[in-house]
Amino acid sequence: DVSNALHFEVFKFNHSYILRENWEGGECLGAEEPGQIKRLLYIALSNLFYGKENEQWLTFIHGSAVIRNNKLLVLTSSGGSGKSTMAGLLLNHGFEFYSDDFLPVDTQTRKAYPIPAAICIKNNAIDLLEDEGLKFYHKSPKNLAYLDVLTTKTYKNGLSIGNVVFINYTKGADVSLTK
Repeated sequence: DVSNALHFEVFKFNHSYILRENWEGGECLGAEEPGQIKRLLYIALSNLFYGKENEQWLTFIHGSAVIRNNKLLVLTSSGGSGKSTMAGLLLNHGFEFYSDDFLPVDTQTRKAYPIPAAICIKNNAIDLLEDEGLKFYHKSPKNLAYLDVLTTKTYKNGLSIGNVVFINYTKGADVSLTK
């Protein structure tokens, strides 16, 4: 029923960014930077996708997640540290894509849920991943590209987090992946 659909509107008002749910008469949330609005939108989408309220989420991890042998590996760190690049590299080493950029964790079960978003790769990492044989479905002129990774599995009940790795990119460092 389209009349019950959830609508989102993002706009700038004065010097703030505003996220409004359900346009007319809907709740408005404000932020001072676009990244904050992105997080608020991801929270609203998490609630919608998984039928939860804000209080039912323990945390929201800024990171990428991949799976191997039904074990979830979470890659986290600050922006631009190489989380998505490492997730892309791991796809060539027996891992499957789970989620990129944002990972909500349930308060009671401690399970992490995926957000359906493509793996976004930035700058020189695009060439690195192309050299590894990975394909992109969209490249923008602003040094952004999206990996051609599609998962057909759904994880409506989330997955338990197996391991967490903190990524610390060092420009010019030698890199090798071995078993």
